[in-house]
Amino acid sequence: NIRKSLGLTMLLVLLPAILLAAPVGKISHLEGEADVTRPDGKTVIVNLSDPVNQGDILRTKAKAKVEVTFLDGNIIWIAEKSRLKITEYELKEGKKNYIDLFRGKSRAILNNLAGKSSFEMHTPTAVCGIRGTIFIGYYMNGVSGFVYEQGQGYGYSKAIPSTVVTIQAGQTMQVSAPDKLPVVRPATTTEMNQNIQDTSAS
Repeated sequence: NIRKSLGLTMLLVLLPAILLAAPVGKISHLEGEADVTRPDGKTVIVNLSDPVNQGDILRTKAKAKVEVTFLDGNIIWIAEKSRLKITEYELKEGKKNYIDLFRGKSRAILNNLAGKSSFEMHTPTAVCGIRGTIFIGYYMNGVSGFVYEQGQGYGYSKAIPSTVVTIQAGQTMQVSAPDKLPVVRPATTTEMNQNIQDTSAS
């Protein structure tokens, strides 16, 4: 009985860690070299078909690209020289999912979010969110930007969260500095094509 109780206690202690480590997706495309830092702090080289967990931090080297396909079919691409965390991602209705883009560029293709769920991309200075669309976010040289290929969404500066702007397909939103309001304008064909090229298979 003591042994059973100990076993049960250990299971209850380990269960949260086991659940936390349950994959939410996998590496579905890989070019060049990338690594992942797991929630336990271990960093390993990324291989094709490796599982991706909530809390993982993915980092791409120069001339590298990674595609993550989530279990619900949604996809994010990570461009070269980027660092991104799968902060919150749950395959349930009504969930607020988000990723943290610490540097570089990422493209989100989100056509299969669960009912009443949302998705946001956070950079150090800005937040952008949607409920089902394709958009690219970047944080480079202190500038946050989001370019919408399809659908629409919203965004704001982290320092001024009360001012929320709407972003339509074909538009871009930029936050040029931590204390600046977001600016929305039409995206040029050149920048749209460049962003898509940077976050798609070569």
